Amino acid sequence: MSSPIAKLKKSPIDKLLIKTHQKFSHNHRVEILSQHFSHIIKKFFKTSEQIKLLDVGCGDMSITEKICLSDNRIIPVCIDVFNLSEIFKGEKRWSKYLKFDGKNIPFPDNHFEIALLSDVLHHDFNNSYNLLKESVRVSKYVLVKDHFEYGVYSRLILKLMDTIGNWGYGVPIPNMYFTKHSFQNLLEQLELKEEYRFENVNLYSHNIIFNILLRPSWQFISLIKKENTT
Repeated sequence: MSSPIAKLKKSPIDKLLIKTHQKFSHNHRVEILSQHFSHIIKKFFKTSEQIKLLDVGCGDMSITEKICLSDNRIIPVCIDVFNLSEIFKGEKRWSKYLKFDGKNIPFPDNHFEIALLSDVLHHDFNNSYNLLKESVRVSKYVLVKDHFEYGVYSRLILKLMDTIGNWGYGVPIPNMYFTKHSFQNLLEQLELKEEYRFENVNLYSHNIIFNILLRPSWQFISLIKKENTT
C-alpha cells in the first residue's frame, strides 16, 4: 500500500506521481478492495463478537479504515516498516499504527482473528516466506491480495503500475511477482490451506486505458489458514 510516511520530503516528480496515482487509481482501488475484504470477512466470520484484525504493510491504512466503517466488529492494528513522523503522531487515525522490522511481528501466537496483506508480499518477494509465516503465526486466518504474472508483458506492466503507485511515496518497487505455481508452492511450504480464492479482481473498470493495460486475471485475493486449524 502507498504510504505517506515512507518519505516525508518529496520532489516535484514524486508529487506528480502521487497526484496521478490518487486521481486515476488509488481511491477507486481502495473502494473495490475494501468491499471484497469486507464481504469475505462477513462470509467467514459469523460471530457477533469483536474481530481483531492486523493490517501488515498497512500503508496509509485507508483500506482498513473502510473495512471498519462497514463492520463495527473490527478492532484494527496496523503495522509497517516506516517510522511515524512527529507530524502524524497527534492524528487519531495513526493511533492504531505500530512500526515493526519487516520480519518479526511483535505479537503472540493467534493474537488476531485475521491478518491482512494487501499488495505486500510482492514488495518484499525474498522475504515473502517469512512474512507470511509470521502473519499465520499471529492470526487464525490470513487474507492476501496480490498479483499473478504470466510472462514478460504482465511483469513489465505490473512493475510500471507499481512505479506509478509507489515511487513517489518512497516505497520500494518489486522486480517480480507470483505465478500461480510459485504461490501454491509457498502455501505448501508453510503447510497452509486455501479456504477461498477470488481471481479476476477488476480494479480498473473506471479507466479505459488502465483497463486495457491491466488484466483482471493478474489480481487475486486468497483467504488462507494453517492446515491443522479447525
